[in-house]
Amino acid sequence: MQHYHVWAHASNLAEISVGDQPKALIAEISESLLQSYSQTPLLSKYDIYQILMDYWSDTMQDDVYVLVQDGWSTGKVLRELEVKKGEKLRETPDLVIGKTKYKAELIPPALIVARYFADEQTKIDTLQSKLDSASQELETYLEENSGDDGLLNEALNDKDKVTQSHSHGTFENCH
Repeated sequence: MQHYHVWAHASNLAEISVGDQPKALIAEISESLLQSYSQTPLLSKYDIYQILMDYWSDTMQDDVYVLVQDGWSTGKVLRELEVKKGEKLRETPDLVIGKTKYKAELIPPALIVARYFADEQTKIDTLQSKLDSASQELETYLEENSGDDGLLNEALNDKDKVTQSHSHGTFENCH
């Protein structure tokens, strides 16, 4: 990893600015990468180079072109995904607020959460796990006790679902 850290620090990707030439940038980055790994005995420097070039063509190239055209402020842009009636959503949303779906132009919100809100995300994940577990327990309880001879038989509505209005007093009698 030392070679990677040396190379990553020297690559100066944070210094990309409006007007830079993406082709010259990837040429400089790839040459720097080849030099960094030239003395690494366990890795082929060309394998590392190919990984970089694949990543460049799949992901990084588009991002760099956005940066050199519009600047780093593009990183904060969220685009609302609109779906015409009768059509399906063409892109996977990065963020959903209510029924509105958004796509991040440059920085996926998951990276921002991982970098700046890791503790909060861990707490949310823990709470979500508890909620999922409680929901599963409730569903199991309802399945086991809502049959013809079940304790919740009287709490079923016309659609064989337990509702709060039908269950008033039923839960107290179950214990």
